Amino acid sequence: MQFHDIFLPYDYPPHWGKRYYSEQYLLAVWLLAREPGIEVLLPNAFISRDPELSHVLDPLWEHPAMQGVNRNGASLWIRIA
Repeated sequence: MQFHDIFLPYDYPPHWGKRYYSEQYLLAVWLLAREPGIEVLLPNAFISRDPELSHVLDPLWEHPAMQGVNRNGASLWIRIA
């Protein structure tokens, strides 16, 4: 399952303040509850901001079809068993 506009573990960007988004806060509470069967697969915002993790994706970004694509992620992928 994919959630869009999720910046966890960071907050929403400051310039998004007037959008009044709140879904990531509810998602964070749900994930912190550690419900059995929930597995975080790909926290894109975290990966794109972490230097060590972001370099793992360098081969993807170097592909010719990916030239000019924004490397910042804003979605979170989970698996529900």
